[in-house]
Amino acid sequence: MLRIAAGAAGAAMLAACGESLPMPTPTPNRYISQTRTAVDQGLVVATAVGGAAGARPPSDLRGRLALPGVSYAPMPAADGAKALADSREILSFIRDAVLLPVAGKVAPTNAALIEAMRGRAIDLALLSPFAYILAHESVNAQPLVQGEAGDGRPATNRGFLIAAPNSGITTPPLVKGKTVAFVDQTSLAGYLVPAYTLLTKFNLRINVDYMPVFAGSVAGVYQAVTGGKADAGAMPSDQLEQGIGAGTFKQDAIRILDTTFDIPGAVVAVRDSVPNTDQQTLQSLFLTLSEQPRGAKVYTDFVLSPPAGSGELGPGTVKIRRGDDSLYNELRKIPATLGVDIRTLAR
Repeated sequence: MLRIAAGAAGAAMLAACGESLPMPTPTPNRYISQTRTAVDQGLVVATAVGGAAGARPPSDLRGRLALPGVSYAPMPAADGAKALADSREILSFIRDAVLLPVAGKVAPTNAALIEAMRGRAIDLALLSPFAYILAHESVNAQPLVQGEAGDGRPATNRGFLIAAPNSGITTPPLVKGKTVAFVDQTSLAGYLVPAYTLLTKFNLRINVDYMPVFAGSVAGVYQAVTGGKADAGAMPSDQLEQGIGAGTFKQDAIRILDTTFDIPGAVVAVRDSVPNTDQQTLQSLFLTLSEQPRGAKVYTDFVLSPPAGSGELGPGTVKIRRGDDSLYNELRKIPATLGVDIRTLAR
């Protein structure tokens, strides 16, 4: 169970989405005071008060944190109440493990989230790849954990460059002079990494050597390519494979021309001002998620990636592993190479 606290902006957001969640009982301690200040800064806040369903939180981490409580932020969302409701299991899991006040805090944007980390209103945050890179550069946020695939490697995705079998395009260089359908301008595997790959591997410049078409969705890219509205397209490998498995996409309707480098997924990062011993304790806590019963909601909601679960750490995630900043080095090159401001990518 979560108790939602909201200032004027937060209350309006709750009313707009029709929530009728109980307001928190004021508690006279320093941590709750900090939480209320964060609400006034435009964050929607919930306090974890229940237990994580079916989970077995570790008991050996209790009393080991110097922090008076823990504040955790899921990815930014316009609907803060829904984002907090979706995060109830991980918030309760943290609370059950450390036996300290735990607050979930939702920022409207990554810029607001990073500033909240700078101001010590947020301790931990789930960050998309470019948001993590920006947070690392801006406030020295440190990677705690990320997803691990079943083969023991980091959970990653790839971008596929595709064409219709009858298009006459059999290799990426033949895209020159053609139209290429992408998902949207902030899609990692559906635009940024494929466009970066076309430039760095094949010297094909967007808007110069080929013309982009933004289809708005993976299905839109598939339809543009198979329907002849675009000569080629780019889409995330996991969504293409899921579509083929579900029968939505036909494997023989497309040809894969090229595959990008492995794209790391989201990461749970900690603000650098959290004491090192606390960072290690929190990392140990998140690593125990891999040991939870497979039926525990915190495992399916936070760890296990779609379609088997709803976790956001990356395609193929079945476990939690220590975060590795070096995995994001190739992504760091993309903004300057494509001439894009990283702040527009850090959604």
